[in-house]
Amino acid sequence: MVFQTCVSEGQYKIFPFSGKHPTQQQIGAMSRSLACRAIFTSIILAGIPECELSNLPIRSAAETLLKIGVDIDKYPNSNNVVSSTDRFIEMMHWRRDVNLAHAAGLPCDSESKLYAEYTSNLYTITTNGLVRLTADKEVQYRSTTAGSFSQEQIVTMPNMPELRDSGSGKVMTEYTAEATVRPLLASSTSSGAVVTHAELKSDGKENSGLLKPRKLPPPMLLRLVPRFNSIGVIL
Repeated sequence: MVFQTCVSEGQYKIFPFSGKHPTQQQIGAMSRSLACRAIFTSIILAGIPECELSNLPIRSAAETLLKIGVDIDKYPNSNNVVSSTDRFIEMMHWRRDVNLAHAAGLPCDSESKLYAEYTSNLYTITTNGLVRLTADKEVQYRSTTAGSFSQEQIVTMPNMPELRDSGSGKVMTEYTAEATVRPLLASSTSSGAVVTHAELKSDGKENSGLLKPRKLPPPMLLRLVPRFNSIGVIL
């Protein structure tokens, strides 16, 4: 099962949130894991809005781990790509506020270098043609754009060197939220939640290891209260 594989490879269970944030080692392990990347990518592709899942802002957490994962691929010899726990929390909360501000039509730090890096990295990982979410909400993977999609590869392949190789099969499990999911505001991206070329602003010259997220104004913390009992992504 994909989720169990992510837990094993990432050495951390992101849901339900235990209240303890991941260590730097766990952040690195989740960011490198193919199973974890598939799960986090499916959250974006499913258009899941910025919301709290067991008191964790799940979308911004997923986006932050994916951003770090792409940085790892870009800068394999860098020692400061994998965030510390404190830095991860800071980035995750910054990204949550950005998503909420963007959805509300408020200023969202969109001219910052960190915003550009998130946009570029999320565009890279959601448009590389290797991970997809089917109409039945099953996340699937293929090692090359010429290969066949399946879910089995996600759990049989080792940690992702850069998403590659081949196979077939199907393993299914349902990712169900036992706790209340509280949407904070609409998703930060358009339908399908795939970042577009128009949002791509990164110059690609540096990694963001030392960038400082800016605190955004309080209006972005407004919340809506509709409730959902589950997220229907098949993992």
